[in-house]
Amino acid sequence: MGQRRNHNLPREEPPHKPRYGTGRKWEQARPRTEHDQRVAGVLESLFEALGVQRRVREQAALKVWDDVVGAQIASVARPQGIENGVLTVKVKGAAWKNELTYLETGIRTRLNAALASDLVRTIKFL
Repeated sequence: MGQRRNHNLPREEPPHKPRYGTGRKWEQARPRTEHDQRVAGVLESLFEALGVQRRVREQAALKVWDDVVGAQIASVARPQGIENGVLTVKVKGAAWKNELTYLETGIRTRLNAALASDLVRTIKFL
């Protein structure tokens, strides 16, 4: 019969040290090669052509909404989506819709500053 292992003892390390890619956060990533940089460039161009980069930036606008508008507004106004620079926001009640319409320019400016781009051209409150 085979040996029984005592699971209470510390596990022995393998005789060889893995070079890269063990998934451990504390280990350094392998250095980028010229090939890696070319592949990254091709992927970036492809993502841009397919509109993936734009969609990622649009989703970032939805993620920063709560931080930009604050807890009070975030509790009554939820972003629904963004398309072609128009952010659609669902609002609880006509009074809040009216108030947020007046605040739209400031909210849009702060959103774009948080995103470091002019992604949001207008906000439509529903």
